[in-house]
Amino acid sequence: MNQRPRMVNTLVCLVVSMTGAAGLLGYLDPSVSPSPDSLTFDTIESVAWEIVSNTHNLDPQRWQAVNVASVLEPGDRGALLAARSNQESSHFFVHLDGHISYSTLWRDQHELAASPGTIVVEVAQQGPGEVMSEAQWVGVRSLVRSLTETVAPIDGVLPVTADSSWQAAYQPVEMVSDIATPS
Repeated sequence: MNQRPRMVNTLVCLVVSMTGAAGLLGYLDPSVSPSPDSLTFDTIESVAWEIVSNTHNLDPQRWQAVNVASVLEPGDRGALLAARSNQESSHFFVHLDGHISYSTLWRDQHELAASPGTIVVEVAQQGPGEVMSEAQWVGVRSLVRSLTETVAPIDGVLPVTADSSWQAAYQPVEMVSDIATPS
């Protein structure tokens, strides 16, 4: 009995199915962001406000502070999506182009065990110690402003802390006063 035609048919079916599945996953991949040219600062701001204001089960009493942290973004967004789905380490993520995404931690209003009461915003960096891009800064500011207006305690203050790697470009006092004051 000749096994060669059966093996060829199996390999062809495998190639066709893998190509189709890759195409479908590429089409459905939520981590693919528009190019930086298509994200205006107004769009970034409106996305931040929409994400926070459209949270259905928002629990303002739970949140006492915001922590803006840096994280290295790998070149492959698919790898980033897979890594973030296995272990969510933040409530929000600001991509290099300013695109803002939120995790199930925010959607379900869950705290991180390591930082109870703190909303964690991770900002992508291409390399250690790099400052935020202008689009990322707009995204972070808009996100923190909308959080301040939505979940700030009665006195209206939501303390903001940032990674020490950004202290040269964004002084914490400047960041807090600039972000915490809605315009």
